[in-house]
Amino acid sequence: MQEDESSSLSFPLLLDASSAKVHVGVPSKDDWLFLERHDPPALTSLFKGVRKCLANLGSSLQAVDAILFCEGPGSTLGLRVALTLTKTLLGQISPAPPVFTYNALHAARSLTDNPSLPILVDYRQGQWYLQEPSGEIRIVEEEEASGLAASSQFLRQRKSWRQFPESGPDVKYDLSRLRGLRDLSKILHRAAKPTLFDLRPATFQKWKPLQDSENLSPGTP
Repeated sequence: MQEDESSSLSFPLLLDASSAKVHVGVPSKDDWLFLERHDPPALTSLFKGVRKCLANLGSSLQAVDAILFCEGPGSTLGLRVALTLTKTLLGQISPAPPVFTYNALHAARSLTDNPSLPILVDYRQGQWYLQEPSGEIRIVEEEEASGLAASSQFLRQRKSWRQFPESGPDVKYDLSRLRGLRDLSKILHRAAKPTLFDLRPATFQKWKPLQDSENLSPGTP
């Protein structure tokens, strides 16, 4: 995010359901006008958080001049609920505000007390996302993740399919530790539309009819 973009925002609404705590807030230039951290489920926490945010700040949805959306990686269900809510808000606010997205691993890198260690987070069963200290993100298989676990830090989810016998410290994913837009602007990127982070997006094979289907008729074995 460019400095002139962040300085012009008065009510940027942040939605983050990537981690064990759901975050809803409005960052100011150097702090937070409002920030709530809720326990899942995201389905209720996000909607309650938005309502409480508007009530506490005495504002309406029309005051929202940007949506800051965490694209993941993280809790699959939570991220999908946050994505649905973001799209709903874009349809209710006129004119639709711009969307800025950020990666949960980049936020975790801003929050970590161990910047020299890589960060691991669940991806799919048998696979993990690994963020190198340089910021590069790649997918690692379980065997490699197991070998890296003791010397890595973890971005924990509410539910994890695998616990390693030896692992490094957890990143305390608490956005209140960020200095509002001063820190967030370093990881925010304007997006044409909100999407979920996935280095291997799902692919679908186009259906093709059987080559000899024209020779089939009712009753043909």
